[in-house]
Amino acid sequence: MTDASRDLSMALRGAIDQLLQGVPIAALQRAAGHLTGAYRDGGARGVAIGGDLDRLAYAAVRMPATHAAMRAVLGELRRRVPGFNPRSLLDLGSGPGTALWSAWETCERLEVATLVDRDPEMGRLGERLLEGSAVARQVRSRWQTFDLSARGADTRLGALDAHDLVLFGYSLGELPEERRAAAIDAAWDVTKGALVIVEPGTPAGTARVLAARAQL
Repeated sequence: MTDASRDLSMALRGAIDQLLQGVPIAALQRAAGHLTGAYRDGGARGVAIGGDLDRLAYAAVRMPATHAAMRAVLGELRRRVPGFNPRSLLDLGSGPGTALWSAWETCERLEVATLVDRDPEMGRLGERLLEGSAVARQVRSRWQTFDLSARGADTRLGALDAHDLVLFGYSLGELPEERRAAAIDAAWDVTKGALVIVEPGTPAGTARVLAARAQL
């Protein structure tokens, strides 16, 4: 589990606050309200992140809570499998790299991270958040842009190097239902150690996790 020397909660909050400097608070609040409502009403597939303000609102509103949830899940994985200490992470649907921060806290040997997202600007936001951080000093991060729901995504995913830890962090639900099974198979093919799927604790999110587990 996370020890105090590797707790990045305050560092992440500080990095987010740095990005928000100079952003009009009223505009940020409107974007955050839209984002929160979309997640509540339609789930991840109902969210359209169309501009820089939306991305900043995502970092401000969603990232800290997602970071804490991922950290708890990965800490539980380490507790249940004490010998598992991955050196490489593949984050599928990475957003601004939230899971990387969580994995660094729970996996002290982490060296390499490959982060895949459909939005290149999210990757650039993630790089800005990492600047000067303890994570960036230890982990070599590679950002790739492709949409896991697009035609040919399985081939692109299958061409990636195998990683010790492969993660869908609140991203499986973003895929059309008919695409999920193929995405899970492709992810499993590049998994050397553990495939982790994190979804919201709702009936729909639970059903997606159970279906993935049954499939695997």
